[in-house]
Amino acid sequence: MITQTKSLENFIKSIDDLIMVVHDANNKIIASEVEEFVYKNSNFLTKSFLINLCSHLEIYIKDALEELLWEIINRLNSHKIPYNLIRWNLESKPK
Repeated sequence: MITQTKSLENFIKSIDDLIMVVHDANNKIIASEVEEFVYKNSNFLTKSFLINLCSHLEIYIKDALEELLWEIINRLNSHKIPYNLIRWNLESKPK
């Protein structure tokens, strides 16, 4: 089960907004009275929507990983595990 975090809420809201913009553009393209600008630039708009989707996904992944790292740091701090013990386990050892 996915935990509802602030970054997930922001991601879902931004994707919902993007879906509304895409539907609006699509409706303008297939309407009986086509909006000329949208129709002529539909290829460009499609690519820009895809780039926008990728940037929203990138921001969400960055935010979700940051939340996860802070959760791990807080867990480690709450258990009073010595810093060097953690560092020695994480450092790569020469072969």
